[in-house]
Amino acid sequence: SLSPSLHRTTTVRGGKQATMDVATKIKWFFFVFGLVYFLESIGGFYMTSAVVFIEKQFNIPSRLSGTMVSAGDFAYIPVIIFTSYFGGRGNRAKWIGAGCILISIANFLISSSNFLFPRTSYEQNLQSVSAELSARVDQIVSSEFNSSGVSFVPRDTVSREIDLKVLTALPYAFCDREINGLRVGQSQGECAANPPSLGPFLMIFGGLLILGVGRTMPFSLGLPLMDDNVKKSNLPVYFAIMFFAKVLGPVVGLLIGGQLNKIFYNFNPPQGLTPKDPMWIGCWWLGFLIFGFLLFFPSVALYFFPSDSISATKDDVEREKLNAKNEDGSPKKEPLRLNLYDKHKKDHGHLSAGEEFKAFLSTMWELFRVPIYMGSVFGRILDVLAFKGFFVFLSKYLQLQFDMPQHKIQQYVALVGIVGFACGVAGGSFTMRKFRLEGRKAAAWVALCSLCAALLSFANANVGCKNVIGEIGQQGLRTNFTFNSCDTSCGCGEAPLYPVCDSEGNAFYSPCHAGCPLEGKMFNVYYTDDSAPAAPLSFSDCSCAAGDGVVSRDNCHNPDCDTKFSIFFAFQAIGAFFGGMAVVPGMLIILRSVKPEHRSVSLGFNGFVVSLFATLPSPVFWGKIYDMSCLHWPQFCGDRTGACQLYDLDELRIRTHVIYGSIRIVSLLSDMWVIYWAKGLKLMDDNESKDEDSVDEKPAIEDGEKIVRKHSRKPTLPEAEIIALEDQGHNRTL
Repeated sequence: SLSPSLHRTTTVRGGKQATMDVATKIKWFFFVFGLVYFLESIGGFYMTSAVVFIEKQFNIPSRLSGTMVSAGDFAYIPVIIFTSYFGGRGNRAKWIGAGCILISIANFLISSSNFLFPRTSYEQNLQSVSAELSARVDQIVSSEFNSSGVSFVPRDTVSREIDLKVLTALPYAFCDREINGLRVGQSQGECAANPPSLGPFLMIFGGLLILGVGRTMPFSLGLPLMDDNVKKSNLPVYFAIMFFAKVLGPVVGLLIGGQLNKIFYNFNPPQGLTPKDPMWIGCWWLGFLIFGFLLFFPSVALYFFPSDSISATKDDVEREKLNAKNEDGSPKKEPLRLNLYDKHKKDHGHLSAGEEFKAFLSTMWELFRVPIYMGSVFGRILDVLAFKGFFVFLSKYLQLQFDMPQHKIQQYVALVGIVGFACGVAGGSFTMRKFRLEGRKAAAWVALCSLCAALLSFANANVGCKNVIGEIGQQGLRTNFTFNSCDTSCGCGEAPLYPVCDSEGNAFYSPCHAGCPLEGKMFNVYYTDDSAPAAPLSFSDCSCAAGDGVVSRDNCHNPDCDTKFSIFFAFQAIGAFFGGMAVVPGMLIILRSVKPEHRSVSLGFNGFVVSLFATLPSPVFWGKIYDMSCLHWPQFCGDRTGACQLYDLDELRIRTHVIYGSIRIVSLLSDMWVIYWAKGLKLMDDNESKDEDSVDEKPAIEDGEKIVRKHSRKPTLPEAEIIALEDQGHNRTL
């Protein structure tokens, strides 16, 4: 037989091997969880880059598309509290995995609307065009081919009809009454061929409802799950990594969306149609298909993650530590565990539905009585109300205010604004660990960061420039938005907005309004050299232009806008950094202000009220602010109102940033409330983890002194047994 010493050595080695196996399991679990969390955050943000193309493809009015985008919040709000409460009492890995599987299915459902409801193309034919206009088309095509050095030959009917589509699909209009009349006919035909359809709307709406249900689980259950498996002193680092992945997802979503939107939705763009054309429909559905596929498999792995020996509650752990002893009679150290079940949950046994509901109401009442928690939730509502809608419309604001192209704006938003926020999250985590911010210090840090972000918003209210959109808006005020051309024979009434300027900087609504004939263009509308760098389009012989009669978009560029754009983003990046600095301490304050067994439901209630009073109404609130600054609403398809084309940019700039900064200032009142109540609040105290991982070397209280417990809560059954053993001289575990 083995000697006692050898037996002990074997046991120790076996324990080390088991510890290593559990440690490896924990690492793999957090890798899979982090991957799922990251992919979920990408797909959740991608919708913002797809909605404009969904509107075009299915002719969905803006009021319906706004309702459609909010579908996720409609499902999220009623589900989040119950998911966090009941999910927190079960295997959280399975709940999170199931939620992400739902998100994956939702992405597939949204993408499938492209295949189930194909768009009908309207093709004008020669029978719908008068003989005079047909001759004019032949004349134009002949001129195009001759100017490009290609011999013009008589063309068949199909080729001539293609020419009609090319001429009417141009994103700009010339001073040519016949072709402009043809454009009107094409527009009316498109409206008749593609009436608003509820089929794709309902399918996408349903997919977003499912997505809203699925996304209730990763955040509300993921943070407490991490809290149960990480040392309290290391928790800020893990939270920073988690939030970094959460904000890195939108960066990737924006960049991927920008690339996919360069591809036509059916991979076969009409001749002459480019991504710069307002009629372009990007390949939005492919992103949902890719994200759904990538998310499905790690979600399944998370759902079936091994859960052996991990279902112990806190009562079970205390009872095990009380009974387990080494050979010398000393208590054994608790083995390393992967706590997929909440180790702080109370064992309620088998309760009826009525008893479960009463327990739920009791839990909610306890949360309402925690002043720190309620103050933090109120402040978060105001912050999200200010930020969510502001960020949704940020790309539009930058294009209007600084006359910047969308691809450049998306790069700046992704790589400057969001990355600045992510760096702030990492900086906030480092600051907490470095300076040991606890209680009032952490709450004061959150208030300071919020104040800095608000002040920078007020500073951006003064950063603007004069650009062509603002100038045309002022022209519209003077002409009652008729934008009459100096040449009344041009027929510019239905010309699309395509701002151009002459050599002296005078702005025109379109080349048609500048009096530019089709023969005076300085480019070919049929052929482009893809290998050559894109050059600004120029139009010559324009009767309304000053100087040499040439107009171009390039003449509208104001160098001052480039400088102001850089200043704006410098302020924006610094503000995003300060906003990120407050995330980790703010979330730890919420987690530590409630009882450990209430963490999941506290995050769920936080998500519920923030979604109900901030996330859901914020885009509507900010959309109304933009509408209040609109100068011109175009009409199409009869009585339908399109998106606003022209804004009072000075009014929009001041109103936007003053309202944003004011809401953030009001939220400081809740920060002051939290500072008042946060005295003694421990955020990174390792005492709890030490108590759970090992036994005190000496009694916590000697000579029969009374035990004072946090939150004045009654001892659970194992704790009562431990207290009773004190009189017998045994060590106690708190």
